[in-house]
Formats: sequence, C-alpha cells, structure tokens
Amino acid sequence: MQILKVAADLFYEKGYGGVAVDEIGSTAGLTGPAIYRHFKGKGEILAALFDQAIDGILSATGNISSDPFQDLEHRVRAHARFVLNEHKLASVWIREGRSLSDEHRKRLRRREISYMNQWIDCISRCYPDMDAKQAEVAALTALGALNSVSNWPKAPLSLTNIEDEISEFVLKGLRRP
Repeated sequence: MQILKVAADLFYEKGYGGVAVDEIGSTAGLTGPAIYRHFKGKGEILAALFDQAIDGILSATGNISSDPFQDLEHRVRAHARFVLNEHKLASVWIREGRSLSDEHRKRLRRREISYMNQWIDCISRCYPDMDAKQAEVAALTALGALNSVSNWPKAPLSLTNIEDEISEFVLKGLRRP
C-alpha cells in the first residue's frame, strides 16, 4: 500500500514524532481526510508498519531445516537480507517501538517474542550444552548485530557483500569454542 511506503520513508527520515498524518496523506497523493478511510490515525499506520516488518521477517526466515546449523545460517542470512533490502522499514521497526500505543505495543511485542523464541530454540538445537539464558543472550546479541545494519551509512560494499560479511561475523560469534 502506497500509504505505508510513504509513511515508512517519512518516519525513517524524520522520526515518528516529526511526521503529521496530513504530510503522509499529501505525500501519498491523498487529499485532506482521505487517509482516515484507511487508518484511524498515525498510531495505526505505525502499527501496520510493524506488522508489515514482522510479517516480512517471519516470511524471510521461514523454511526451517532439520539441520539446526543450516537453520541458523538461513535465519542469519535471511534476517540480514531483510534488514538490508528493507532498511527503512526495518529501521522504523527497530527505532520506533516506544511510539506505539500500549494496545499495539502489547500485541506486537507478543509477535516479536515469538520470533525471538524461534531464534532461542534454533540456537539451543545447535548448542544443546547452552542453558536457556545463554541461548537468549546469544539470540539477542545476534539480532542486535543484524538489526544494526539498518542504520549503517551507505557503504562502498554491495548489499550482497554486506550480507555475507555481517552473516559470517554473526555465525562465527555464535560458534562455541
């Protein structure tokens, strides 16, 4: 939907607080209150962007392998690729959680926890000697590194090279000595 693309671009450039609904509407080519036919307000637009990001990352990291190490590599690479290819949407998702209403935050947080639990489970399958807390710390560290790519300045490397580099870095960091 054009409204969501425009909103993601504007929230990325100006932050959620720096954007008005009218600006989203006019940039999307809508007049006056027309945006309210699609969304109740700016908070609902932000929640829709979060849903879009979570749906995208879940879709990208799906297709679980029976080999836990292949599964982990797939998750790392797919997450990196999503953040690189959808860097504006990913950046809004990563930065603007504090701007969600309590209702949306609770609902979306449940989805994010479910995603995190998939990572914890995958890491636990790779390294069964890790206790639950260690697997959680490993998952948080890996996702933090992967998510940080959304805010990197433009680099001389191609997206594929960045994906390869960050993925290899994260995978090496997760390996047990």
